Amino acid sequence: MNYKLLLIGLFIYLIGGENHQNITVTLARNGSIRSSVNTIDDRVADKALKIASLVFNSPEFQDSIIKLRFPYQNHCRNCAKGSRSPEKILGQVILDSLLRDQSPKLILNMLPYGKKPRGNKCFGLGKTCPDTYEITSYHDNIDCLMGHELPFACAYAIHLCHEYTHNVGYCHTTNDVETDVAEAVGEIAYDLVKKWYNTKDSRLLNLL
Repeated sequence: MNYKLLLIGLFIYLIGGENHQNITVTLARNGSIRSSVNTIDDRVADKALKIASLVFNSPEFQDSIIKLRFPYQNHCRNCAKGSRSPEKILGQVILDSLLRDQSPKLILNMLPYGKKPRGNKCFGLGKTCPDTYEITSYHDNIDCLMGHELPFACAYAIHLCHEYTHNVGYCHTTNDVETDVAEAVGEIAYDLVKKWYNTKDSRLLNLL
């Protein structure tokens, strides 16, 4: 065997072209959703979880996230702020974190609202602490932010992408998509889902 050619081929594979993961993640419920909102049940939750999984597994999401770098203090082990370091978190590390658990079972809570929306002020959409696998979401706040342009299952899916990023160990730093991992993941998810919905992409429509 020509090991030199084999190594050259491996090197070209690792550095060239699109770096898509061969593994996939399938988000699922751990029991029924605990919902205080009459219109939100397991059926809606399952749609949102499937759409969120579609986002994470899509080449578009993976190509977008691996190009990014973030301040180290996004790392956290609880809901406190992370420690400071001059190191950067590479996008590939974030993607690996999101896909590390291939079959996560999530405890889902849906409340009517957190801080009640006022006009175009939607406030926080939910909360999640790292490594708890429990996501609490605020229906009216999510609907305030995205309900005018997307079905609720799509908006909820985008929110789940954001919150699951907290679960795998990234906390808010600045709430700026340029420096905050969870905000960036949510923004990428929003852009993709909105594009798929507007263009009637069958990958999304088949889940609605």
